[in-house]
Amino acid sequence: MNDHQPINFDEYDIFTLASVLKEFIRTLPETLIPESTYILLSDTTIMSMETDSLIPFIQSKFVAVLDTRHCKLLRDLMMLSAMTAQLQKFNRMSAKALAVVWAPNMVWLVKRSDELKVVPEA
Repeated sequence: MNDHQPINFDEYDIFTLASVLKEFIRTLPETLIPESTYILLSDTTIMSMETDSLIPFIQSKFVAVLDTRHCKLLRDLMMLSAMTAQLQKFNRMSAKALAVVWAPNMVWLVKRSDELKVVPEA
């Protein structure tokens, strides 16, 4: 506990900071991405959508139903993930690797077997 004192992030390595961030997301009182939304996004039919139809679909069916606080946090996490993926040749964290790391922390499914469902690669 930091007793509400400013934290000097330079005192910690990147692995510790990433672990703290993942733990924060994992311990939110509500899942970041609702199960109903996750099921919609995990449908393989969206994998074949063209970008010009996929973006409005995600905005209307996914972003629009998220709680404002969750939407802001998810936006920041996606921006951080995009920046991390851009440095893939240095950190070996591809977009797929980041998805593997983050998805279990962002979505809690009622049936654990649903979490193991494999979505075919495009």
